[in-house]
Amino acid sequence: MEKLSNPQKTIEVIKKYDFAFQKKFGQNFLIDAHVLNKIIASAEITKDDCVLEIGPGIGTMTQYLAYAAREVCAVEIDKSLIPILEDTLSDYDNVTVINEDILKVDIAKLAEEKNEGSERGEDRNRFRSRMEGARSRRPGRRPLKPRR
Repeated sequence: MEKLSNPQKTIEVIKKYDFAFQKKFGQNFLIDAHVLNKIIASAEITKDDCVLEIGPGIGTMTQYLAYAAREVCAVEIDKSLIPILEDTLSDYDNVTVINEDILKVDIAKLAEEKNEGSERGEDRNRFRSRMEGARSRRPGRRPLKPRR
């Protein structure tokens, strides 16, 4: 499948599935290849990483993540996007799509399952540490502080 960072391809997929954006999910789909490449590069994702993507939409960033990471777990709450993701990600054998609310997903258990049998001991914690550190590694910004 052609990459979804091509705006015409994105429009074609949305029309093919007669997808209607859901305001309650705040859906906006990133389609700028330059921005996608910058995000992947700044996240320092390697083939050792298992990446958790929350809200993959139609799978645009997921395609880029699949090239960069060992494995991608994409959690999508919107049932109407699942057939689209099955289509747009069918060429990627390192992507798992989970149709669930991320707040109901046991992330620690998912990390353990995805890193089980890993050859490198540090891989077991890479999934979790990347998740926990993501908020504090925002370029040029102070780490987020919890509200009191």
